[in-house]
Amino acid sequence: MKRLVVHLVDSASCLITWSWDGPIGAILFPIHHGMLYFTGLAVIEPFLVHAPARIGDDERQAYLARYRDRVLGLGTTPTLSYAALAEYDADLVLKRSLWA
Repeated sequence: MKRLVVHLVDSASCLITWSWDGPIGAILFPIHHGMLYFTGLAVIEPFLVHAPARIGDDERQAYLARYRDRVLGLGTTPTLSYAALAEYDADLVLKRSLWA
């Protein structure tokens, strides 16, 4: 399966469930599921950096080192999982028996 990395830089508030923009998972769901997963790509958690223009050199170097490790490990990085199309009903609602 193909893998794709989505890069996103936004405010720290997007990491908080009750922020103005909502949680990052909800914001990215239409992209991750509806555009990438649905077309056959494996999707991994995004690599997020809060306000990169406002961080110091030491913090930037730490993020770059983490990002380098992330890219080098893409082949073994776990992917996000989504329900298969067969697990939805005719109205494209997850079958009740699968509700958590």
